[in-house]
Amino acid sequence: MIFKVKPDFCRMAGRSFFITLFILFLILWSIGPLMAKTDIGKNAEIHALPEEVKELMATFERMDKAIQSKNLDVLMNSYSKNYSHFGADRNEMRKVWTRLFQDYKELLIGHTFNRIHIDRSKRMAYIVCTGLVFGINTRTGKKERIDGWVDEVHYLIHEEGEWKILGHDVESIEPGRFGAAFHPLF
Repeated sequence: MIFKVKPDFCRMAGRSFFITLFILFLILWSIGPLMAKTDIGKNAEIHALPEEVKELMATFERMDKAIQSKNLDVLMNSYSKNYSHFGADRNEMRKVWTRLFQDYKELLIGHTFNRIHIDRSKRMAYIVCTGLVFGINTRTGKKERIDGWVDEVHYLIHEEGEWKILGHDVESIEPGRFGAAFHPLF
């Protein structure tokens, strides 16, 4: 495994943070249009240069804008050509996002990065993230929680001059009581 986070710390910090993040999203969501937000946590552990962090943030902001505008081509360009996540490749992810864009008229995505580590020798970044995805269902008109995660790791690779989502290191994932979850942004 490339990257390990202390489980006890993640469970304690992650749950309280997740609840706070959830309440914040509910408040923002109830008062106006849906919007995306990517932040670095106040006590985040960062092992990267400021310009590298800026590039990583730009990747997620670009993805957020593509999701808000339902620009599938720009969004898919944010995935590595070698993307793999629980057996899904870029083509499968295109299908997932196409379906999400059909089923939801607005999507709200929030990320808070709790740890950022860059391995320059491998041209890889590991971002421990807590986040949520909400949307307005096109059939019912109701706001729904689509996805959520606490202290999951985004794996990115520097490819074609920018950071791109690589997928999960499946061997490092320890399934919970009900197995490992499939998140479209990993």
